[in-house]
Amino acid sequence: MRRRHIYLCANYSQWLRLFDVEAPILRSEGHQVDCRWIQGDHQMIQGLEPGVEMSAKYEVNQRIAHRDYHDLRCCDTLIYFYSPEGSNRGGRHVEFGIALERQMDIFIIGKLENVFHYLPGIQRFDCLVDALEALRS
Repeated sequence: MRRRHIYLCANYSQWLRLFDVEAPILRSEGHQVDCRWIQGDHQMIQGLEPGVEMSAKYEVNQRIAHRDYHDLRCCDTLIYFYSPEGSNRGGRHVEFGIALERQMDIFIIGKLENVFHYLPGIQRFDCLVDALEALRS
């Protein structure tokens, strides 16, 4: 079985379910989950106005972005979780794009949300348990 380094990609509101349910399933299969954002300890500060680049709020968001980007670049697999409630922030779409450009293995759990989800090589499953066999190869 191949041991994967996995980044979980989803709407931030799903962090607790990913931390409590999905990540333990993957770890029990021998995979490493490398995304600190699911610990729920960094929420982006919204509502920053132009010209606040040097503020403490700006620096917090910058640290969060650097940490997430580093975690994603250390992985070989991205698992993207569909979010029925949507989000206006779009971080998960950026993470998906980075994974696509880096030619990572990409698995989508749930519905396909945009045209890029239809590209060849991207695998879609109804739930994480359904994807486990594909993750083993």
